Amino acid sequence: MDRHARLPGRGRFSQIYREGSTTSHRLLVLKVLPNGLPQSRFGFAVGKAMGKAVMRNRLRRRLREVVRHTATRPSWDAIFIARSGAADASFAELAQAAAQLLDRAGLKAEE
Repeated sequence: MDRHARLPGRGRFSQIYREGSTTSHRLLVLKVLPNGLPQSRFGFAVGKAMGKAVMRNRLRRRLREVVRHTATRPSWDAIFIARSGAADASFAELAQAAAQLLDRAGLKAEE
């Protein structure tokens, strides 16, 4: 995932948490908010309850890879929030959960 596709700073994260619409799944939660830019940007929140740093970083890397391989509509900021079952989920399960959330939120691009 390139640098321009990542959410910048804590301020934008806070704004999305406050004002964004929410869609949930057993493994993940997705919060989205329009950004008015020509590309969509993504952030990932994985809490300490998920495990030690190695587990949290592995989960973030997997989620970034899922988003990188999923075509999305432009002009949105989105945050994926990992739920407790996400740490034990396979890559395929995470990919399916993320795709469902993006589809429900209307961010998945038409193929």
